[in-house]
Amino acid sequence: MLSLIESSEDPIWMVDQECCLVLGNSAFYQSYETSFGYRPRLGESIFPKNVEADFFVEWRGHYSRALGGEKHTIEMALVNLSPPRHTEYQFSPVLDDHGRVAGVSVTAHNVTTRRMIEEALRETNDRLLSTLDSIDDGFFAMDHDLVIRYFNQAASSVLNRKVEDVIDRYVFDAFPELEGSVFEEQFLKAVFEGEKLTFETFLEAPPDTNWYEVRLYPHKNGLSVFFDAVTERKKAEDEVRSALLEKDSLLRELNHRIENTTVR
Repeated sequence: MLSLIESSEDPIWMVDQECCLVLGNSAFYQSYETSFGYRPRLGESIFPKNVEADFFVEWRGHYSRALGGEKHTIEMALVNLSPPRHTEYQFSPVLDDHGRVAGVSVTAHNVTTRRMIEEALRETNDRLLSTLDSIDDGFFAMDHDLVIRYFNQAASSVLNRKVEDVIDRYVFDAFPELEGSVFEEQFLKAVFEGEKLTFETFLEAPPDTNWYEVRLYPHKNGLSVFFDAVTERKKAEDEVRSALLEKDSLLRELNHRIENTTVR
């Protein structure tokens, strides 16, 4: 066990009930000396001699919790470094042969890289959400159970629903008018078959009475839905179609009259 502790790149140390050092690996001694300018000896207080006692009030509290039998983990950031260093400390009670707490072992793990990755992902997610809120298309995201997890501002405007009224709700509870419609059919098909789907449909269910163009993108976390109310476009298409039909009818009538005139 001692060789395993010594081989660890993480600082590991152990103190007794008086918070005096009982054991420490090389990584611990190196870290301690870098921070406080000297190497502590076995039997000495774990709290540095050259640092004001008030600085260690929080640390004493964590040792006390572990001496009381509570295993717990904390994280601290050294913000004076660039970039800040984040370290996770795990305090574990050490039991003697009779099951009584005899001391505390502490393992320190540098989690700076993990925190930097999490922050980068958070910033990326914030940018993505900002982008999704700025687009003109309605967009909402559901998990595999078709529970709405995100609902952008355009969706709120087009469907006349407040974001807080639909978030974390089953889609057919939030929009009962969609149940039994082509929306339900296509949502389920996209989720269970993993197909990207596009369709147009007319929904006659106030306040959602509109033609909609809907694009479905299934992914490992659920289903993303982009949609747009295309009623005005459909009206324009119908007008163009009607105009073309009328033009075709007039041309046929004109040709018919020309033919009749020619025959006479």
